[in-house]
Amino acid sequence: MLPRSLASLGAAAALALITATPAHAQLDPSAYGVQPGDQIIADFYTAGGEPLASVRGERLVDREGNIFLPFVGTVYVQGLDAVEIRELLTQRFSPFYNDPVITVNVQLHVNVTGVVPGPGHYLLDPTSTIVDALAQAGGAGGEVTVGNNVAGNPGAVRLLRGGETIVLDLRPESPDPEVFEMRIQSGDWIHVPPFPRSRGRDDIQFLGSVLSLFTSVVAAIVIISR
Repeated sequence: MLPRSLASLGAAAALALITATPAHAQLDPSAYGVQPGDQIIADFYTAGGEPLASVRGERLVDREGNIFLPFVGTVYVQGLDAVEIRELLTQRFSPFYNDPVITVNVQLHVNVTGVVPGPGHYLLDPTSTIVDALAQAGGAGGEVTVGNNVAGNPGAVRLLRGGETIVLDLRPESPDPEVFEMRIQSGDWIHVPPFPRSRGRDDIQFLGSVLSLFTSVVAAIVIISR
């Protein structure tokens, strides 16, 4: 069960990450289709290579799975990959341009939370791995200041995907190298829990704080006595 010691993560995060299944329970990591919140980046050219600035650009997939483009209007793209979207747009723009040349790139949205330097919402290429997503957020395993310094636990990273929680061991010495090659999917929620803290470590930190305060006081007394 996910530790709930970080109040800033919210009760909802804890409840969503309670039930966990092994990493091998994931769906095919090479398969993807864009979903609401993903980004489509399209470039349009005439057959002669002239760029069509009026229709090129970045567009977010809306809640209904659509993007809107000049001339053709609303285009339903949910569930399609970059190749399928390019073929669809080529078909839709053919009545307006002879043999249009269209390139399409897709960025999938993922959320990274927990003990990472930069938690938040990220748009990443479909070839990105879970490790790549964590790297965008500053990595897992280092200490992050949340009240007191808290260390992330890379050996128990939670991946919430399709209503399932998958536990990932992302330590460098992990016995399962396939985990490091696991690709992101649209809507992934990656959560790095805090590393379990020992009472001994807390005591050492407390004593260190006391010693630091005592040293400061002694130094101030010495300065004043001079």
